[in-house]
Amino acid sequence: MDDRLAVELLRATASTFEDLCFMFLVSEPEEGSAPIRPRAVAQVLFRGPLDGRLTVQVDRAVLRSIAVNMLGDEEAPSSAQQRDALGELANVICGHLLPRVTSPLEVFQMGAPRVRELRASAPDGGDPPAAAVQVLLDEGPAEVRLFLDAKPRKVRPSA
Repeated sequence: MDDRLAVELLRATASTFEDLCFMFLVSEPEEGSAPIRPRAVAQVLFRGPLDGRLTVQVDRAVLRSIAVNMLGDEEAPSSAQQRDALGELANVICGHLLPRVTSPLEVFQMGAPRVRELRASAPDGGDPPAAAVQVLLDEGPAEVRLFLDAKPRKVRPSA
């Protein structure tokens, strides 16, 4: 895992939770701590100088708090509102991260966030993430992972 990517992923994650959801990192979970029991996962695909996907996994308490804080309403948000809020959170984290790891001048195409609820912890796929951070908020843990696709090299035609 690339340390620079992990540092930038943590920065983008922390600033987005703070600015968008008014949720603050309490600490980073200690090495070897129990994995989170995700309730939902949001995924954003992107293409550009880097191709890949970003995922955000949260448990039930964090999922609800994200929606409550983003909507500014103490009423219990519906499942659809909670999924929409998590998707928007993933979208913003991805949008903050990509210019940090490439250049602010680079252009990316980002797909609409896809969110699904989970019954149990589900793997993101067979490939290991290029970077991953697990953060602890007052409301509970969240995990953000960045997966990068290998890009084929451009071959110049021979004369």
